[in-house]
Amino acid sequence: MRNIFIISFMVNLVLTVVVMLVGPETMAIHFGAGGEPNGWT
Repeated sequence: MRNIFIISFMVNLVLTVVVMLVGPETMAIHFGAGGEPNGWT
């Protein structure tokens, strides 16, 4: 069980770093009822 936690933590950490390096500078974080973004970060 501990190994699963450690592996999932490491995968999450790697994904976070990848998104920070290749992701856009601003991202939509909230969408309204019509599907239009209305919150940015």
